[in-house]
Amino acid sequence: MHKIKMVLGLAVIAGLLVSTSPLLAQGQGKGKKGKPTEEQQSEQKGQVSEVQGQKGKPGQPGRGQLEKGKPDEEPPAGWGKGKKEGWESDVPPGWENWDEASKSKWQEDVKQAKEKMRARSKKGKKLSKAKMDSACVALEEGAKAGIPVEEVNRVVEKGLDRGLHGSEIQAATRAMARGARQGIETAPMADFVQQKLDEGLRGDALSTQIEAEIDRRHTDKVRADAAAQEELERQKAAQAKKWWQFWK
Repeated sequence: MHKIKMVLGLAVIAGLLVSTSPLLAQGQGKGKKGKPTEEQQSEQKGQVSEVQGQKGKPGQPGRGQLEKGKPDEEPPAGWGKGKKEGWESDVPPGWENWDEASKSKWQEDVKQAKEKMRARSKKGKKLSKAKMDSACVALEEGAKAGIPVEEVNRVVEKGLDRGLHGSEIQAATRAMARGARQGIETAPMADFVQQKLDEGLRGDALSTQIEAEIDRRHTDKVRADAAAQEELERQKAAQAKKWWQFWK
């Protein structure tokens, strides 16, 4: 009789173990109180981030759009607030010495140029908002670097006419801005850039040409400045009295 009771007891215990094993297996992937483990939470966050990256932020394209070959939909450099990416100036050179009338005129000139550019786009060939945003950044930041508004505006509009992407236009005006900061005459450089645009250059090929021309003109400017300084020193030396002449 005792042996029979033991056998029955073992059978009951075995049955309980078999019935609870699926529940134990489900609970292995969770921590206390059925919460997902850190590894599962990380995976879930990664999935959410991937979806958000494909959709993008409101008003700004996501990675999924960019992978479909839509360069015009890329957010322009300087999309966020504050100092624009890749630019070095917030105001034109010598701004602190300008009077209020000059500052107001410059600001109004920039504003009107941007408005005319957007209005021109609406009347003619329809351009994406992202491209126009990027073109306006190129215009404003080029003007801030010291390029006269009318000159940088001509280059930006020519770039739009030639079908350049916003990033290509910004690259061109950014190169021009470097020349302006080095004291190179802006009007001849604007003519040079427009000539290259008429020749069909764009992208890296255009930027490389502009950079090379800036380096060439800067070298010529340095040599001319050095020669002028030497001539000035020579004239000063010729006009200066020799030490023994003071005794006459």
